[in-house]
Amino acid sequence: MSTQSATAANSGLPSPASPLLVGDHPALDFLNSIFSPAGSPVDFLESGNSLAIWMQAAKVVPDRVVQSLAAFSPEQKDVLVVRVRELREYFRALLFKRQAAHEAGAPLLHDSDIGFMNDFLRAAPLLQQLCLDDGVVKLLALRDLSKPVSVIAEIASFCADLLANHPIDQVRKCENHACSLWFLDAKRGPKRRWCSMAVCGNRAKVAAHRARLKKDA
Repeated sequence: MSTQSATAANSGLPSPASPLLVGDHPALDFLNSIFSPAGSPVDFLESGNSLAIWMQAAKVVPDRVVQSLAAFSPEQKDVLVVRVRELREYFRALLFKRQAAHEAGAPLLHDSDIGFMNDFLRAAPLLQQLCLDDGVVKLLALRDLSKPVSVIAEIASFCADLLANHPIDQVRKCENHACSLWFLDAKRGPKRRWCSMAVCGNRAKVAAHRARLKKDA
């Protein structure tokens, strides 16, 4: 067991088999696959094996994509997880850039910003195929999953979905500055401020209460 996995296991933190799912969108749950609960990062995608475990548990991609990992060699999985982490950090930087541009009233993104995402999507294009589902013929758009690059393209596709189909004001980072988690707030009603009311929300309430007591003292 790696140092990060051991830290997660010993502290009761989520693990690849019980991932942290607060994003309300697969792209943000993917982004949240690394976080720093105690000042040190815990990465649930630290190896090819942990990537497979996390993908199965998080349900961010169809089962057939997860099952395709079983055919890859350990070396292919290790190369794959490096590229997946590269996509994750690129996507994180893209969201920060888009958010900063929005706050500054500037154009959100340029062609050069999304080219890297398109590179992942073009590497394994969707192909139309006829499939049988309980005897019913369906026309589906699928990828050839015999190559690891197709797994990356599947993950890139839901990152692209977030960028294309959800307004920027619905995509938020937790208001706790020490928290790195992101979430989608597409529901009507009060604006969601925290990754979790039980964690960061409660901490904010405690801090506000202590501040009031100090002020009244």
